[in-house]
Amino acid sequence: MSGQRQSRAVRRAPFQLVDVFASPVDSIGYSGNPAGVVQLSSIAQCSADAMQTIATEVNAPATAFVAPAAASEGAFDIRWFSSSVELPLCGHATFGAATALLQQQCRQATDSGERTLTFHSHLAGQLSVRACSSNGSLELSLESLPPVCINTVDLSDARAGVDAVPTLCDALRVGPHDVLYAGRNKYDLLIELADAAMVPNLVPDQTKLSQIKKTRGFIVTAAQQQGKQQRCPEADFVSRFFGPSMGIPEDPATVCAAGLFSGRALCSLLCLSLLSMCIHHLHVACHGGP
Repeated sequence: MSGQRQSRAVRRAPFQLVDVFASPVDSIGYSGNPAGVVQLSSIAQCSADAMQTIATEVNAPATAFVAPAAASEGAFDIRWFSSSVELPLCGHATFGAATALLQQQCRQATDSGERTLTFHSHLAGQLSVRACSSNGSLELSLESLPPVCINTVDLSDARAGVDAVPTLCDALRVGPHDVLYAGRNKYDLLIELADAAMVPNLVPDQTKLSQIKKTRGFIVTAAQQQGKQQRCPEADFVSRFFGPSMGIPEDPATVCAAGLFSGRALCSLLCLSLLSMCIHHLHVACHGGP
């Protein structure tokens, strides 16, 4: 398809901006994490350069491009872009895409029962989103990628998989004694602080964070201690997500920042499919959500 014909076709593609993780009592619409959703007739309808241009123009934390999968009937191809780069995985934009597609399906069919949408990504593989008819919630199944402990003092350690000039503590502007645990999976670095009150007050050095390579972002989290006055008493832990190398200085609310404490280690949300307990998580960015 020529660039001119491609441009005309993309301009006709349905677009929606979805506030993911927005509070159900938010009547103004300024909570949660916005995701752009562009519905294409084919994922090849739009080049990667064109997708990046559109995502830059939308300027949301992430924009998802979805289209019926050519190789799998009933499934969808998906790609995610921030305002500056293609993302290897984006949970909240997948929720946004599922929301837009489910709304379209409900308008076209009378059956409002439970539905499962399957997405194929050339970078992240297969993801499934299940719509629960009983309460209207969405459930996203992700690959389990638990973090591996790293040395927080020397991030040039081979186990860290990064080639860092500043240390992680310097970049986050915290002391080594403030960090209970630090680990990484193939996407992110995960840092557990000793005091939950530190998390909302962090002012990291974005330049130093961006110099720590081979990582998508930085999840900073802490467990809330019982008996202390908390911003959200019902939350078991709080978190924030920083991704300067992805063009996201701070994500308002992100799936990958949710986690589970097990002693001093922290397992990311990617592990939750293996567990049966219920936990409550609050993302404490300015537009964050539960």
